[in-house]
Amino acid sequence: MNENLTNCVKKFQSGLISKREFLKTINPIILKTPIYLGNKCLDIKHEFYAFIIAKIDKIISSYKIIPGTNFITWFNIVLKREFIYFISKLNKFNEFESLQIDEAINNYSLEYKENLSTPDKPSIDFSILTEKEKDIISLKYGININELDISKSIDQILKKMDKKRNMEKTLTKKYFKIIKLQKMILRTNDFNEKSNLKTELERTIFYKRKLEKIFNSYNVLPTDRWVGDQLNKSAGTISARLYKIRKKLLKNYYF
Repeated sequence: MNENLTNCVKKFQSGLISKREFLKTINPIILKTPIYLGNKCLDIKHEFYAFIIAKIDKIISSYKIIPGTNFITWFNIVLKREFIYFISKLNKFNEFESLQIDEAINNYSLEYKENLSTPDKPSIDFSILTEKEKDIISLKYGININELDISKSIDQILKKMDKKRNMEKTLTKKYFKIIKLQKMILRTNDFNEKSNLKTELERTIFYKRKLEKIFNSYNVLPTDRWVGDQLNKSAGTISARLYKIRKKLLKNYYF
């Protein structure tokens, strides 16, 4: 396996096989990296894949055969380093996106999501996008910037918004329950009762923390897989195109 993969790498470095053919060999390694490093989010996995294949030529060109080592070991180390960099970059990007791009897009789409009055025109210029890119943005954010039926997308967003609101209500209830249990523990002198209350408190805190993680990572937008299904594209293709679209919008937003 290692020998065949190394030969495949040599052929790609020499231009004897195409990038498409080479990627078929290493795709499983790239896609497993986020999962191996503890991130099971499908969108993250596909965005990382898009991030890597955009620079795969440069990565592979830097590989040199060293006696006693193999390509997979080297490649896994490189992918781990790239994933850490990707996540740090993604966090910074998401921070800006949530404050700027999503705010502008959401302002544009409020009349569809909440049936409010028509908002002001957003500061993002969607005219710089191609028709296919507009279709992806329309379905992903539930906004009408192209001649496309977005009713299903809006339904998806509204249902997810309701689900997140319900999670928030549950979290609030758990918070007050924790306070109540803490007070009850302090008030009672009964050993068995105190023990039972502490057990219930630990269980409630555990559930609350678990729900908080889900709540904080829960995205109300349709998944890339769902958008892909509407356009007969794979989730990976949608993630890769969204990555490029966001970079294009960000560049235009700043400049």
